[in-house]
Amino acid sequence: RSYSVTGVQTCALPISDLVGVTSRDGGATWSEPGIVQANDGGCNVMSTALLRLADGGVLLAYLRKDSHQSCTIFVRRSEDDGATFGEAVRVNDWEAYMAIVNDSLIQLSGGRILCPVYYSRGPCWTPAEHYLARVVYSDDGGRTWQRSRSDVDCPKRGAMEPVVLERLDGSVLMLIRTQTGSVHQSISRDRGESWSPATPSPLSGQEAPIAVRRIPGTDAAVAVWNAAYQPGAKSHGGRRSPLHIAVSLDDFATPVRPIALVASDRETYSYPSLAFAGDRLLLTYYAGRDEALVGGGTTARLSLRFEALSLPALLGGDRR
Repeated sequence: RSYSVTGVQTCALPISDLVGVTSRDGGATWSEPGIVQANDGGCNVMSTALLRLADGGVLLAYLRKDSHQSCTIFVRRSEDDGATFGEAVRVNDWEAYMAIVNDSLIQLSGGRILCPVYYSRGPCWTPAEHYLARVVYSDDGGRTWQRSRSDVDCPKRGAMEPVVLERLDGSVLMLIRTQTGSVHQSISRDRGESWSPATPSPLSGQEAPIAVRRIPGTDAAVAVWNAAYQPGAKSHGGRRSPLHIAVSLDDFATPVRPIALVASDRETYSYPSLAFAGDRLLLTYYAGRDEALVGGGTTARLSLRFEALSLPALLGGDRR
């Protein structure tokens, strides 16, 4: 069964629930939306992640946004494959504006769950904002959480929307959205408890998130992101088109060749999520005319798009 959760991110709306849809035919058709988490925040609930655990449970993580200065991360466990979820458990033990990017939680081979977070002591979307990345981790299936001993910083607006990947040597790679024209990286060699200073990775990137996952049963890792940085662009280092995909056999230690998944002169594409089913990569991302990126306006008309890609073809260099 495929499962998708989405939410809306704005305080301007009076309510924003998290809703899910399911597919029992590999994504050919989808159910009607159903509420997974009702809005209980001052603004909304948003920034969702689903993680299937080694013990068979499913973890739902999400953000409750109460203001431009206060957010709280929660997780809820499901023991029935996502049909129902248990009581919410608070993840962060500090106060700030913070968020997680969708599809960002992972479980390490030893069982530890990592939840990468970015936060700002100053209010978001003001000159006072500057983001630091940190990891919160759980060793008991998401029931209790501890924060990492060190934070990760980046230039300009800071370290935003971190994602993590367990590398082949057992260390953990963090990839970070920045305003510098490159995806930055940090390394942990103690399962996420401490992190190296951030440095530019071999990946170019707009100010947009990256999704990364190990392809099951292989040494290959796949990333999806907006790689076409445009210096001098009005917003976000470019207009988030094309959306690119690339495969690495060395955990992105060396440059890769991004392939355009989708491109348009009118639409933008971003915020990908990745999952695997058999020999297919299941991919979701937003699509639509984001006026802030296309025309300098302030409104967005976005929808969720689903694609299923052939893993044999992708590993052979063809995205289809």
